[in-house]
Amino acid sequence: MTQLLERAVTEILQLPEAQQDEIAERLLLELEDAKWDALLARPEAKAKLREMAAKARANYDAGLATPIIPEKMG
Repeated sequence: MTQLLERAVTEILQLPEAQQDEIAERLLLELEDAKWDALLARPEAKAKLREMAAKARANYDAGLATPIIPEKMG
């Protein structure tokens, strides 16, 4: 563990449990975001996303897309 992380954990441990949980949730979300960022940055992911976008665009242009109406969603 780095010194900075150790210092942060020491500070967090002094907080009430509810605040500790809030910080933990934010950290976990940040870590999850970082994983997705790394995954989507991979060349094969970028290629797949381009392929999916092209297919969606072709469906839209062909009139095969259904509009998303938030008010009608579950």
